[in-house]
Amino acid sequence: MLVRGLNQAASRLKTFGAGIKAIGTKMFAAGAGIITPMVAAAKMFGDAGDRMAEMSARTGIAVEELSTLGYAAKMSGADLEDMEKSVKKMQKFITAAAGGTAAANEALAEMGLTARQFVGLAPDEQMKLFADRLAAIKDPTLRAATALEIFGRGGTSMLPMLSLGARGIEALQERARSLGLQMSTEDAEAGHAFSKALETLWLVLQKSAKTIGAALTPMLHGMAQWLTTVVVKLNAWIKANPELIRYLFQMGVLVAATGSALVVLGMTIKYVGVALATIASIGKFVVVSLAMVKAVILGLLSPLGLVIGAFAGFAAYQLYATGKGGEALAWLGQRFGDLAKDATTSFDAIGNALASGDVGLAAKVLWSALTMEFQKGRLELQKIWYDLWGGLQITVAETWSEIRISMADAWLSISNTWASGIYLLKVLWSGFMKWHRDQSEGLAGYLAKKMVDQDAGNKIVEEDVASMNAGKGHVTEQRIAEIRAEAEAGKKSIDEDVNATLAANKTKLDAELAANEQVAAAAKKLAQGEHDAKLDEIGKLLAAKQDALAKEKATELAATQGKLDTATAEWQAAVKAAKALPGNLGKSDALDTKLDKFKGQIVDLEGLMNATSASKTSVAGTFNASAAWGMAAGGTAAERTAANTERTALATEAMKNRLAYYHQNFNFGS
Repeated sequence: MLVRGLNQAASRLKTFGAGIKAIGTKMFAAGAGIITPMVAAAKMFGDAGDRMAEMSARTGIAVEELSTLGYAAKMSGADLEDMEKSVKKMQKFITAAAGGTAAANEALAEMGLTARQFVGLAPDEQMKLFADRLAAIKDPTLRAATALEIFGRGGTSMLPMLSLGARGIEALQERARSLGLQMSTEDAEAGHAFSKALETLWLVLQKSAKTIGAALTPMLHGMAQWLTTVVVKLNAWIKANPELIRYLFQMGVLVAATGSALVVLGMTIKYVGVALATIASIGKFVVVSLAMVKAVILGLLSPLGLVIGAFAGFAAYQLYATGKGGEALAWLGQRFGDLAKDATTSFDAIGNALASGDVGLAAKVLWSALTMEFQKGRLELQKIWYDLWGGLQITVAETWSEIRISMADAWLSISNTWASGIYLLKVLWSGFMKWHRDQSEGLAGYLAKKMVDQDAGNKIVEEDVASMNAGKGHVTEQRIAEIRAEAEAGKKSIDEDVNATLAANKTKLDAELAANEQVAAAAKKLAQGEHDAKLDEIGKLLAAKQDALAKEKATELAATQGKLDTATAEWQAAVKAAKALPGNLGKSDALDTKLDKFKGQIVDLEGLMNATSASKTSVAGTFNASAAWGMAAGGTAAERTAANTERTALATEAMKNRLAYYHQNFNFGS
């Protein structure tokens, strides 16, 4: 119940939390929907105000008039930029006329105007005066030419508005005011200030980004150098170990080829199984089928069959291998040669043991041979594996060590830079404080000396007044000299105090600088010690890794070598014991005689089978091929056992003779 209650509470809390999250998301979206257009409106207002304020400053037209003229220009097919260009050109034209330019004055005269009429008028009023005169020109071509001469190229765009005359322009301006399109100077200045504030903010943000970049540049530079070092070392390692790279490729092809060979072997074994099943179900062809199976097995287990199967499986590998591939094939050829020798020796021993009737010893020879060859292959594969995997592990360990060393170097650089920066700040602060103390002391001394002079002057005046009041006349020059001498002595004492204080400030500064330098040196020494300890640790870890891999390799190879030595000794002992048995049945003519006798028995067996099948006598049970075989061999169990043993010896001797034939004619193992 408690667990169920907790689960229900957890489910409710999850549902409640999801609901709160959904409400918060919707509120955030609603707030963003309110804020975003307002921010956009503020940005638009700032841009418009900035534009109006700057254009007003460039043209000399008030913001209020400029905003309404902009509406008039817009309604006439022009815009503020066209009007600004036209106003600038108009002002140049008026200036030229006022300066006495003949062409400008002639153009004004043709319109019934003079340069004096434009004096004291605002630029928008000057433009309206020209608009009245242009509107009075009936010839459109002349009107356009005159507008072009006064207002420049912008006059062509402004001509529809100018043709309205002053009243028409003012009517459009009044329309703009009634629509609330007029902008005040205060709004324009506010928009201008806001726009400049945004530009300043953007510049500050850009500076912040640059500052961050400047702070990260040393670290990123170090990382780039480290990456370059790693890639260079990796390339150098690959260049220094081309054999390993080629060997990796060869290993891949070798594995693929071995797989294909195993597929072929599996299919062959499958077909052998099918043949055995057929033999079990069809008794009439027992002898022929056994002969076929025997031929297949002998072919697979003979040195010739092994070599042919191996070369068939590695045909693809031979096509791709170059350079070291030839050496690899030579190595494989040597291994298969050794395998052929071992197989020949083993089959001779097995045949001798079987011919002598010692099936257990034959099995022991076979099992010890298989164990020995397995341990040989395992030892070679372990050598290859440890050369490859161990090399890769060492490379990874070295690369990681280089990474850690680079990081330690970077940290040492950062630590030293930090210590130097702190030292520099302390030096600057100490220097500033000394300067401040020196200036304060100098100012205090200067004021003190001025006060001494003031006191001396006051004393001279007081004594002079007292002497005059006493009827003794003015103070003597000697007394004035004495007072001034006392003042000079006082000022000298002040100077000595000031100089002593300045010297003490200098001594204090030197002490602070020395102490700060010692602190910085100690910090750098500590960082260097930690750096050296870290490098020593990295080196020890790398060496320990290398030693561990070497020990692991040596231990595994030694263990496998021990197993191989044990298996080899057992195989050699079994072969020696098998060869010592009296298993030779004689020369080939005796063997042929025995085989002929065996074939005669097979003929008798077939006759007996035919006679039995032709008989009408009913028998109980199911026909058994092995029973028929026993009937042909003799009546008693002892006779059947003797016959079977003799046939086994004959077959084994035949296998030995075939192996010897292959060995002599195909030179296996030589």
